[in-house]
Amino acid sequence: MSKIRNARCENKVNPINVDTQSPRFSWQIVSDEHDVFQTWYRIVVKNGEQTCWDSGKVESGQTFAVRYEGTPLVSREAYSWDIEAGLNTGEVLRSEEQTFETVLFAPSEWHAAFIEPDKLPGLDYDPLEVYKEKWFACVQRLLAGQDPEFFDTGEYLKSQPHQPYYPAVMMYRKFTLEEVPEKARIYMTAHGIYKFYINGKLASDAALEPEFTTYDKILKYQVYDVTALLTKGENAILVVVVDGWYKGKIAYGFGCEYGDNPGLLLEMDVRLKGGKTFRLCSDETFLFSYDGPVRRADLYNGETIDGRYEIPAFATAQMSLEGWKPVHAVDADRNVLMAQTDAPVRSLMELKPKRLFVNAKGETIIDFGQNFAGHIRVEGIHAASGQEITFEHTEELDKDETFIYPFLEDVQQQRDVYIAGGKSDECFEPTLTYHGFRYVRVTTEPALEWKESQFTGVVVGSDNEKSGEFSCSDRRLNQLQSNITWSQRSNLVGIPTDCPTREKAGWTGDVYIYGKTSCFNQNLLTFYEEWLRSVRAEQMDNGGVAYTVPQIKNYVQQLGGISTGWGDVIVELPLQLYRIYGDRSVLEQNYDAMKRWQRCLQHMAESELSPEAAQMEGRELENQRYLINTGFQFGDWLVPSVKNEQGFADGQASSFLTGHKVATTIYADTTEKLGKIAGLLGDDEEADRCEKLAGRIREAFEETYFQKDGTLTGDLQGLYILALKMRMVSDKHRSALMKRLLEKIRENNGCMDCGFMSVPHIMDVLTDNGEQEEAWKLLFQDQCPSWLYEVDRGATTMWESWNAIDENGNRDGCSFNHYAFGCVGDWMYRNILGIRAAAPGYEKIMIAPDTDGPLIQAKGYYDSVHGRIALEWRREADGTVTVRGEIPANTSAVLNIRGTEEKIGNGRFEKTFH
Repeated sequence: MSKIRNARCENKVNPINVDTQSPRFSWQIVSDEHDVFQTWYRIVVKNGEQTCWDSGKVESGQTFAVRYEGTPLVSREAYSWDIEAGLNTGEVLRSEEQTFETVLFAPSEWHAAFIEPDKLPGLDYDPLEVYKEKWFACVQRLLAGQDPEFFDTGEYLKSQPHQPYYPAVMMYRKFTLEEVPEKARIYMTAHGIYKFYINGKLASDAALEPEFTTYDKILKYQVYDVTALLTKGENAILVVVVDGWYKGKIAYGFGCEYGDNPGLLLEMDVRLKGGKTFRLCSDETFLFSYDGPVRRADLYNGETIDGRYEIPAFATAQMSLEGWKPVHAVDADRNVLMAQTDAPVRSLMELKPKRLFVNAKGETIIDFGQNFAGHIRVEGIHAASGQEITFEHTEELDKDETFIYPFLEDVQQQRDVYIAGGKSDECFEPTLTYHGFRYVRVTTEPALEWKESQFTGVVVGSDNEKSGEFSCSDRRLNQLQSNITWSQRSNLVGIPTDCPTREKAGWTGDVYIYGKTSCFNQNLLTFYEEWLRSVRAEQMDNGGVAYTVPQIKNYVQQLGGISTGWGDVIVELPLQLYRIYGDRSVLEQNYDAMKRWQRCLQHMAESELSPEAAQMEGRELENQRYLINTGFQFGDWLVPSVKNEQGFADGQASSFLTGHKVATTIYADTTEKLGKIAGLLGDDEEADRCEKLAGRIREAFEETYFQKDGTLTGDLQGLYILALKMRMVSDKHRSALMKRLLEKIRENNGCMDCGFMSVPHIMDVLTDNGEQEEAWKLLFQDQCPSWLYEVDRGATTMWESWNAIDENGNRDGCSFNHYAFGCVGDWMYRNILGIRAAAPGYEKIMIAPDTDGPLIQAKGYYDSVHGRIALEWRREADGTVTVRGEIPANTSAVLNIRGTEEKIGNGRFEKTFH
């Protein structure tokens, strides 16, 4: 028996936020029979009884991302749709009716006004502009050969006055509904982070809305179904807005990154019983007040809640409005408004403490046993009115279990404060900020008695669907997989961030190396499509792609800067998404941006020659025009063997050693990939251009950096890995590079010596070149640097630096929750579990686990766009291997065990190999 399941519009079930005139429809065929395939489909879309599109009978096996081709869709309308599908078995299937709703397609369709409260006083100058002047003056003196008057950014920030912290603003409106509401939708966004209440109840479980966005280029608005919260008669809505990314102290902490006053845009449409409609818009009839419990809420520095400010009848029609004032309508650009289409940030799960203890220094410490992103909830607080209780968050304690926090204290405090209201059983939960932490230090005077049961850790992140799971017969590898998924959960918070502590920034290089692994663990097509909109919006006039997206404006050192491996995310990520999900539209959406980026690199190579080029001529000089060998490049960032005076990995020094060679390998790879994308999209001229150019870049690299003794200039592991992976030398020289790479590993006591750009490839380079045993040795290596070194030291997430805790227990001042080096997860899914895509979207699947390595068992699954690929294998003591699993309908699979291939079609299977 077969059926249609998991029907989706724009990758969501019955969405109310479709922001396109040509939505994509997808579904899956499930069957308990073998070798079942779809042969045709028919989609019908209706608006009420009116048919908007009837695709007719389409002879195709396509079940993912079928584009709507009907009459133009209308804003704020509800549509229904269903699917018929014919199978090779003769069955004809029909789905249940599905629905979707559209949003506002044009800025002119908004009726609401942006509203703001009276602005609170701040500094009479912009400290960011002062910092910029100081920094650029330093650079100009350096370029002029003068004393640059270097200064330490951290020390400078501590010496400067900061914008003050501001209380949350509450904006309120009372309204009357004449009849019972049948349907109600709110379209809303803010300049700042908001949450809202209707009739005294929190109206949504979404958190940190509208998330981190490029406010001046893209402002996401959210859509809510609030039907159940409204009633006939008097109603009230109250929105709490705090500084967030818009006005808060992000990054270096100057504040007012996008503006200096919070704002709100709100439009509510209600359909009443009997057919009448009601519309509420933000306008000057709204009232505001700063006199609420949230006295400050900063994403980096934390939230302060004062229980003495509790408001009776909060957010209801009966709430007192004494002291409230009218808001102001302001002009704001509506052209930047776009509906949020990815999953919102939510509270994902809750953790209880593993222990509560007082250390030798007398500090009260809560240990949740897991590093994560989120906040705490503290219940049962009994304290005198006005007593301040401080909760400070950190990822690691020092080796003697004293509290340490390595980042800029005045800018990234991770410090929440509760001021007691003097009542019994008070509860503190700061939901308008989030932190990265495992430990919390609790400080108050006079001391209070605490119990573990009072504390809860609330895990916060984007509510993306889980799509994969992996376990095996080795406990430490299972912990490694857990660390990878926890770091991913902690760093997909509206955007893909580097860490949830120091920066919370959308570093593009981290996504470049980790994107493939992330998509095994979660369904991220919509999440990354949304982020790529911001990448395109932030692209520079010269085609450059910013280091961080959204671009943090007070990272003055980065403004206008570009680096290969970071900017190349605009090519690499869409290509990976196409290969994983099989939807060409992600390539089409980003194709122009890809070409602009590649031409930016090409211009850099051709026009910015190294100083040594002045002494060259002929072929040697010509080669210079195909190398990126000037300017700053991150290169193989954080090479373990390149250390600072404290013995920890030195990122800047790694860049100076590897930057230009690494840049050229990635330049060649990106150019080749752009050519392949061009071919897929029918741009044959571009495909031919890129193929020829990539070949010429590789020739220049080999002729410049490959030496007669079979080594590369620079002679670092990462250079050999990238040269082999990106095919930077001719076939006759590959064996020499491979030989030297193996020597470098052995010279390093069997450990890798990889930074950001080479670590994603080391396992594949070894495996693809017949060195599977060496790959296994690296995976199981437990000396630093290695993945299991971190596991053995109690890591519960991935570290930013391989030796973040050195062998003497000393802590580096870096992030302990950084998913980048977790990119090995992709290799584990493909080589240990054995699930590989043999065609885009896993339409064809290769099952090829390495069953003769150190492991005796592995089990897991991956939820492809066609359905679940489930697999389990076990090797017995006599060497017999049993593989069982299930391949989704409408796909085909090949099983490869010990070099023997066998077609297994689709459906359940079990095979034994002796």
